[in-house]
Amino acid sequence: IFVTYLYYLTVKGLPIVAQKSVLIPTAHDEPFLELHIYRKVFESPAAYIFLTEEERELVNRKFNVEHIFSRIAAAGIDVPDDVQKDRFIRKYHITFPFIVYVGRIDPCKDCQWMFQYFETYKERNPASPLRLVLMGKAVMDIPDRKDIISLGFVSEEDKYDGIAASEFLILPSALESLSISVLEAMSLGKAVVVNGKCEVLKGHCLKSNAGLYYDDYFEFEGVLNYLQDHPDIRPVLERNAVKYVEENYRWDSILKRFDEVIDYVCRGNARETEERID
Repeated sequence: IFVTYLYYLTVKGLPIVAQKSVLIPTAHDEPFLELHIYRKVFESPAAYIFLTEEERELVNRKFNVEHIFSRIAAAGIDVPDDVQKDRFIRKYHITFPFIVYVGRIDPCKDCQWMFQYFETYKERNPASPLRLVLMGKAVMDIPDRKDIISLGFVSEEDKYDGIAASEFLILPSALESLSISVLEAMSLGKAVVVNGKCEVLKGHCLKSNAGLYYDDYFEFEGVLNYLQDHPDIRPVLERNAVKYVEENYRWDSILKRFDEVIDYVCRGNARETEERID
């Protein structure tokens, strides 16, 4: 089983054992997919495991591998039972309301646009008390503002408590193959706001009816204001969020799909062995 198409062990190893291999590509629409070296990798496995339907459609469109057996089986999402939003507020002394970003603070995650959009939003909506709380390692400069609060790398307990305490989670990245943070937020009953240019994140919103997406600044502003001005819709989004994760991202259903793929590959190799013996 090879995880992630990009790396040396997959490129060199998978073709050697192609007849019994399973590829979990974790692919998204990025320039590397266009490199000729990867065509053999994508055409070789006996079966695929994709993280999302959007990823499967992308790979099939790029490499014409619809005939290869596949299942969608991402990661199971487990959140602790002891999640306390008040514990987070007491520890960090952050006042409501705030939105939260979880992950590496990096231009590759389009964080520069998140900062620019948030600053513009506060300029155009000066009465808004909304804050942006960041949890994750920073590899870029963070604006020096009282309403942008960077906590750096935090514990798992703080992460879940912080998400639970937030108004909603934001993910500005245009290149995601799944997004654990979005699914963790949904599992905690939080609506999400995501970059609509990412088909996977947009797909989470459309399939769950638990989040909103934006394609430019004015949609970003509209989404933030809509969620704050319509508190009656928030419980609906939050119920939908929990239901989406329960139905699609629990370990029992994920492992069942893994078993289907492994059984398929094993049966195929068993048939080949019988044919050689005959």
